[in-house]
Amino acid sequence: MATLKIVLKKDRKDDGTYPLVIRITHNRKTTFIYLNQYIKEADWDAETQRAKRSFSNHKWLNSLLIA
Repeated sequence: MATLKIVLKKDRKDDGTYPLVIRITHNRKTTFIYLNQYIKEADWDAETQRAKRSFSNHKWLNSLLIA
């Protein structure tokens, strides 16, 4: 059975943002799918896997992550 999780990849850009990726783990093998969305670490809630309200476009990003 595969597990999915949305995480911040630790490849920091010069502007201080990190890429959002979907981490897929199946049979102990991990694959990352980049979402082409970048967010600061302070604006990301890792527990709920959602953007915080401090992120300017949080409603749009969270609806993208749900779909």
